[in-house]
Amino acid sequence: MPRYLAAALALVLAGGIAPPPAAATDHWDGPAVMAEPAADITDFFAVSLPGKRLALIMNVYPGATADTRFSDAVEYRVRLRPISGFSTQPLRAQVNDALEYLLRCRADAATAQTMRCALLRNGQKVTEVAAPVNLATGAGDPRLRVFAGNRADQSFTDLARVRMPVWRDEGMDNRPGLNSLAGKNVLSMVFLLDAAQLESKLWAAVSETHTTGSKPVQIDRMGRIEMTVFLIRDDKLKDLWNAEDSFRVDPEHEKLYRPELQSGLSRLDNFEKTLDGSNVIDWTTPHPLMDLLLDDFLILNLERTATMDSQQAGYLSVEKSLVLGQPVQSMGGRLPNEDVIKSMMTLLINGPRRDEPNRGVGVHAPAKPAVAEFPYVQPASR
Repeated sequence: MPRYLAAALALVLAGGIAPPPAAATDHWDGPAVMAEPAADITDFFAVSLPGKRLALIMNVYPGATADTRFSDAVEYRVRLRPISGFSTQPLRAQVNDALEYLLRCRADAATAQTMRCALLRNGQKVTEVAAPVNLATGAGDPRLRVFAGNRADQSFTDLARVRMPVWRDEGMDNRPGLNSLAGKNVLSMVFLLDAAQLESKLWAAVSETHTTGSKPVQIDRMGRIEMTVFLIRDDKLKDLWNAEDSFRVDPEHEKLYRPELQSGLSRLDNFEKTLDGSNVIDWTTPHPLMDLLLDDFLILNLERTATMDSQQAGYLSVEKSLVLGQPVQSMGGRLPNEDVIKSMMTLLINGPRRDEPNRGVGVHAPAKPAVAEFPYVQPASR
């Protein structure tokens, strides 16, 4: 483990984070992150809502119980930077580093916890919210509303199927699957922002956890789903990847990530087999998505909207449009009820020009789907 990450985790342990429950779902991240569930980001959602609103949902602590608390030794963050356009060679988002909105949250150590969040624009405070944990209405003002509490896990998949090395030509999605995460809970933070205060159409969004103290160190991050499951598969690289700045990847580390990403992407492309057992290769090498994925953040188009209870497909739709040389017309981001495993696997196995067969695993929605009303994610399963 890198020395700076080991030091960070030592600081977290000193802050009193409890060990993971024996039966916890860990969402299969790097070893260092899995060891610290209070700082383990399980999911990140970004949705452009009607009425110029932006909803961001950050879930942590896989396998949380009714008694699980937010750690006062962890700072929870969401960062937003505008995208001015895209380069083509390589295919990459052009992020404006001169502007950043930062959501920064900490829970206190009191018995009845309060999550204290600040929204900053280039380091200057826009507003601050104190939200009592598990208060369903949340708290805040028109610029920022916050909910924090124990909620049902929004992840859903069939682990037995998703781990299979081959997706046969006819696919699996037409056969009912078993949701391996049904009944599981997480600690959830929901942020509702006034999108009218955001100056651009396209945004890059990433969630992070950091140690607290005078010299915070990043523990985990999440933009796109399962990057450290399907693509970054080396455990040492997973820990390094999780500690990386999504907007400024260390050039020395990038040299390590590129072959690992190519290996993971090629492996998925090889998942499709014809009936005679021969491979069906749909992507060129180096993979056209390499640089987009290296910049690990969700890409969100605020000119398109969806309701939070929708199952519409939007995840990776911006990336797919860019590969095909088409204008960005979808919302992108990620909806809680969308079958993102199907979206991801269909694109990476089939290539960008074939939507069939879809590569879902027969599980189409969370055990408790998100609803249209704030705080969107449903109460915890008991």
